[in-house]
Amino acid sequence: MRYYISLMKKERVVFLLLLLSMLVSIPKISIVKAWTGTVYIRADGSVDPPTAPIQRNGDLYTLTGNISKDTDGSAIIVERDGITIDGASYTLHGPGARREFSYGIYLSGRNNVMIRSIQTEEFWLGIKLSKSSHIIIFGNNMTRHWIGIWLDESSNNTISENNITNSEHSIGLAYSSSNSILRNYIAENTEYGIILSDSSSYNRIVGNNITNNGGGISLDVHEATSLNNSIYHNYFKGNTPQVNVGGGPRHFWDDGYPSGGNYWSDYIGVDLQSGPFQNETGSDGIGDTPYIVDEYTRDRYPLVVLRTSVPAPPVAKFRYSTAFPWTAGKPIILNASYSFVGWNGTHIMPIIEYRWDFGDGNITSTVDPIVIHTYSQAKMYKFTLTVLDSQGLNSSRFERFWIYMPSFLSISTSSSSTFVGFGVGINGTLCDIYKNGLENQTVVLYYTFPGANTWVPITSDTTDQLGKYYVNWIPPATGYFTVKAVWTGNATHFGANNNISLSTIPYQNQYVFSVESNSTISALVFNSTSLELSFTVSGETGTRGYVKVTIAKSLVSNIADVKVYLDGNQTEYSATSQDDACILTFTYTHSTRYVTIDLKTAIITGIPPNLTPWIYLMTALIVIALLSGILIIKRSKQKPSQEEPVVSSGAP
Repeated sequence: MRYYISLMKKERVVFLLLLLSMLVSIPKISIVKAWTGTVYIRADGSVDPPTAPIQRNGDLYTLTGNISKDTDGSAIIVERDGITIDGASYTLHGPGARREFSYGIYLSGRNNVMIRSIQTEEFWLGIKLSKSSHIIIFGNNMTRHWIGIWLDESSNNTISENNITNSEHSIGLAYSSSNSILRNYIAENTEYGIILSDSSSYNRIVGNNITNNGGGISLDVHEATSLNNSIYHNYFKGNTPQVNVGGGPRHFWDDGYPSGGNYWSDYIGVDLQSGPFQNETGSDGIGDTPYIVDEYTRDRYPLVVLRTSVPAPPVAKFRYSTAFPWTAGKPIILNASYSFVGWNGTHIMPIIEYRWDFGDGNITSTVDPIVIHTYSQAKMYKFTLTVLDSQGLNSSRFERFWIYMPSFLSISTSSSSTFVGFGVGINGTLCDIYKNGLENQTVVLYYTFPGANTWVPITSDTTDQLGKYYVNWIPPATGYFTVKAVWTGNATHFGANNNISLSTIPYQNQYVFSVESNSTISALVFNSTSLELSFTVSGETGTRGYVKVTIAKSLVSNIADVKVYLDGNQTEYSATSQDDACILTFTYTHSTRYVTIDLKTAIITGIPPNLTPWIYLMTALIVIALLSGILIIKRSKQKPSQEEPVVSSGAP
């Protein structure tokens, strides 16, 4: 930090700054963010702590806000049986997929619990069951975990209708048997979508969409101890490998004829025959030759299309091609090509219509499985996909989700140009993408300076009905500062922040030159001989930069006579008036640029570069003259006149 304070006035200036800073009140700062910590649903049914965003209604526990867990441990720990946890599409956010022993929801020794409609992200394990049974995990969205759902010594549970993506594994079982893994969407995982190990037997893996994973399913690769798992009616596409099996023919890969086995995207057989031995005339939706997994493993009845042994409607499935969170004003790509076609008992029934109800009053019907939609407002929506086949059979799938609104936060300063009592006004606007101001929101202001390792709070202000805020700040000294405005967001809008550089330098202990910019400012100096203010600005190459320079009105006779040079070339600027100052503003393309502001022709005529010594000298001479005159007059009144006549009292 550079201090430019005259030694003669240092003590008085410091005292004045301290006195003025005491007048700046710092109101209580209210920041809206996800609730952070661990929530316990206790054995007696209570929610601990009671301030956590979970509302209880009997045995139904509904989330009312997002929960963040930024350390090891669990976001929600369940200690009660016989309850339902409804996420209401809120999110549990963890410390990272590689942060061991971090869990979104943890159940140990529990029975008869349902977990539904919750979003989880960035945990080591999204949901962990330990020694628990009759747990239903239904309709959840889970992403970016090491393992989305993990069962340890847990049996007779159901994992159904979940979207589990972009993790290392979606579902894992160890020492867990007689579980049902049904109709889940398992995609884009770096390793296997589903892994079973360590005596996990008699599980049913049915009707899942297992797409584009590092591997589809892994069964006892290292130690073959699991038996009699049934895997059929699944959709395997783009996995490398589709499955990996250890221990020989120990599992069932189809449901017999005519129910069939699984759909394999790399199956190269044809469907020209039918019957249990595929030797009868006519196709039946089953490949005429088995799908070979390895030398021991066969799917005897690979499906050319997913179906059941009785007529079945198509199955609506979709995938988001746009990453969460979704934003108002930004196109969202929805892909329904993952839907399953229908089956009339003997033949495939193709999907002929995809009907989308976006929940915002817009409904689209198309033969194209991919649609693009843009939401205009921030709120929770329910959208529904309905697929129809050529016989009019249909099915639907719906989902609730939040659309968030981006926000924008501007920041600007208005500096006084007087050295004593130098102050800075900080102002700006908080608005959405449609330029609507966000009212009654807390904007927090901070500053830092070269060499500091932290941001120092200045104060906060609440936005008015137009989204505007304004605070006064007394800087601790002149020099180089970065000033930042922060809004943390709320339930419908993303947070926003912005910062500017503010550099100041005094002149003659009377004036202050201030330079505001979105660039980094350095080497700010005023040459009192050449009357030039110069500095360097730098920023990301190719972006736009601006500079706003504050100059005292009493220092210049005509602001239009000021000349601005950028890298030695004269450049245009705009000039405005503000209180005791003139404001010069100009823009440029970023790189590292050298700025010179020439005041020679604009500075008030007859004022020498530094008037302080002259003022002191003239003041001293006047004082001496006055004192001398007063002393002479006083002495002349006290001394008697030598020419006064003497009066005689006698006669002549």
